[in-house]
Amino acid sequence: MRELLHLAIDTSTSRPTVALMKGRTCLHDWLGPDALRHHETLLQGVDACLKAADHRLADIDFLSCGVGPGMFTGLRIGITTAKFLADPLGIPCVAVSSLMALGYQSAELEKKTVWAVSDAKSKRVYALRLDPGQIPADFSPLADEEAAEAPELSAARMGPGDFVIGEAASIYEAQWPAGILRPTDPEQNWLRASSVGQLGAIRYGLGLTCSAVELQPTYLKTGQPHL
Repeated sequence: MRELLHLAIDTSTSRPTVALMKGRTCLHDWLGPDALRHHETLLQGVDACLKAADHRLADIDFLSCGVGPGMFTGLRIGITTAKFLADPLGIPCVAVSSLMALGYQSAELEKKTVWAVSDAKSKRVYALRLDPGQIPADFSPLADEEAAEAPELSAARMGPGDFVIGEAASIYEAQWPAGILRPTDPEQNWLRASSVGQLGAIRYGLGLTCSAVELQPTYLKTGQPHL
């Protein structure tokens, strides 16, 4: 059986990201600028990935989309773009937790507890704890596992040797307790769409698809106006 070609996108962080995938293999990925210009750059990323791999949008079998949690406007742009691309083609979508994908891209997950933390602004983080050997086969966070909270609350639940990854890992590094590990290269804190695509391929194989109309973002209340 041939491996399906799919596009993966995520706009849950300050930098939009796109990847063209063949099964769980990344053919090309793109990481946009850190300037909250998702509406200007996301389709450029889609075009760059397709051209780099010598494919057309019509070749895509399904679309994997990071659904957050994340900032309201950024998520809305990504979800709307996914709908815009998938609906005319009549292809299914696969919703992927952005925090789950962020944690999954860390090699440390094989042996350490990993905290995926993204910036929710207003001194809040979106946080998800992932424990090796205890991740659901469908990579769906359980109810209430994804939190929008002050970094101090996340820090209080961390233990020595835990690994923290994500945009907020650097922003709030002073909050983390002693013994917490972080990526040595700050670039590794950015979620890549290739990770979204890998989980998307797994979830697609499990039949966890939806139509473009049914694709919805995950919003968590942070106590601030929608941005």
